[in-house]
Amino acid sequence: MKKSISYIYLAVIVLFATECQDYLIEEPLSSLHKGELFSSTQNANIAVQGVYRDVSVPWGDQYPYVGNQQNDICMHDEQWHSAYFTTWRGEYSSASDDPYWIWIQSYKAIADANAVIANVPKITAKSELDEAYKKELIAEAKFLRAFTFFDLVRFYGPVPLYLYDANEFTEEFFKGRTSVAEILDTITRDLLWAYNYLPDFNNRVGGRTNKWAAATLLAKIYMARGGHFLDAITGQPDPDFANGNAAMARPWLENAADILLDIELNSGHGLASVSHKDAFLEYGKIFLNSSRYNGAVDREIIYDIQYLGPERLSYWGGYAINGGRKMFDGYFYPWSQVYVGLDFNMSFHDDDVRYKWDIAPYATYTGFRWQRGMWSWTKAKHRHESTDQSQNANVYRYADILLMLAEAVNELAGGPSGTYSSATNGLTSRTPYDYINEVRARAHVPLLDNPYLDARS
Repeated sequence: MKKSISYIYLAVIVLFATECQDYLIEEPLSSLHKGELFSSTQNANIAVQGVYRDVSVPWGDQYPYVGNQQNDICMHDEQWHSAYFTTWRGEYSSASDDPYWIWIQSYKAIADANAVIANVPKITAKSELDEAYKKELIAEAKFLRAFTFFDLVRFYGPVPLYLYDANEFTEEFFKGRTSVAEILDTITRDLLWAYNYLPDFNNRVGGRTNKWAAATLLAKIYMARGGHFLDAITGQPDPDFANGNAAMARPWLENAADILLDIELNSGHGLASVSHKDAFLEYGKIFLNSSRYNGAVDREIIYDIQYLGPERLSYWGGYAINGGRKMFDGYFYPWSQVYVGLDFNMSFHDDDVRYKWDIAPYATYTGFRWQRGMWSWTKAKHRHESTDQSQNANVYRYADILLMLAEAVNELAGGPSGTYSSATNGLTSRTPYDYINEVRARAHVPLLDNPYLDARS
């Protein structure tokens, strides 16, 4: 009997020795491991799409609260006083989970971008076109990593700077904070590289970045370096930022103006038109998914994050359709807990199409303006106009370019009537008034000039 058991035991060993090799290394059919993911540019494109998905999560889940409800024009209903809603009120405690999830998801995006940047160069290209495509995929990952780091430093100040593909936990993995200036220097280099390899317009699929999105983020970084920034630890002005020092600010503002002029004059982007002061739906279509990719709206959108809504379990675009609501003048009036202050409400000109789209349908009863629910920024007002429940987050629009140019040129030219000529690319600006008035003309409100401002001061 003992001998029989030994034979059975030996047979089992032989079976595993011969069969384990075939069965235990079977690749999962539902996913791609890293070696397969970076075996071709086609598969690497899937990895890049994953980074876009990573980046979209905070925009759908946390930013509607952290980014849109914590400002000086909003007020929060005091009935929401539990620890869960502290983030909504701009108050943080150990019970506040939004800062934690923003941190976790941001570093997931960075880790996945690092994997693309490290592994795509190792792919054997099948042609010159494939080699160029490799550079484009790397450029997208560098943009997304820079985009995420820029958000992180604005939330947290100095944060750990990870730039490598983390395959295992090493001492290098447990690093401390890196200065904001070093992070901005690093992502500036990444964006300059990405600008050279990204297409003018990425037409493979909606929501992919392009060279003008990289240029816009570069301009924002330059503007930040020339502006004010407090050290997150000491609360004092960060010495690596201008913080009111005009001589220190000037080179940063020149860099910003140079690249903003490039966008203005060479990108082909512009404002979507609004034909008259009551055509506020023409303005609103900028924010409706059903209007996208029709030329006129795309001309204004430089970069957006795609399809954030309830089917993605996020809060971008969901409440205006699925939340408690009633109808008023053909619009959804969602119940909510955040209200826009009356002073801000009253600051708009009566003809302003932005007011008519953003605020008036939610705020005007019997001819008066009053505090109203804040969910309208989801822009999902006309249900029949927006066939998707999701809404895109318009991160960069051409209107941003014009207003940044107005700010930069105003500082460089010494006032709103001057111009700036770039010594780098030879481009010349219009006046700050010109840039502001292009935005105001589209909104159908009075244009700015010195007499107009004097009359209102």
